[in-house]
Amino acid sequence: MNYLLAIKSLYVINGFIAVLMYIPQIVALWKNRNDSASVSPITFGGWSLGCVITILYAWFFVGDKIFTAVSAGNLIGSGTVFLLIAKKRFHSKTKESILP
Repeated sequence: MNYLLAIKSLYVINGFIAVLMYIPQIVALWKNRNDSASVSPITFGGWSLGCVITILYAWFFVGDKIFTAVSAGNLIGSGTVFLLIAKKRFHSKTKESILP
């Protein structure tokens, strides 16, 4: 049974680190107010959708709160990146349509 606890502990640590790894991308998007073209909304939107599905699976089928929490953390990270990309692209399209 100790190996199962070790694997679960590694999963939690890995999940926490994965969530932290979204921060540089979020900061880069936040600081650079004009450019979001280099970041794929399809990728981060797909990851966000995958996280929602994983949360549902973790909560309803596995019944593991840690699995659910790690998946929710990933949703927060990927969802934040996706929303920043969408906001920046929407605002850049709005500016383009206003300009002559």
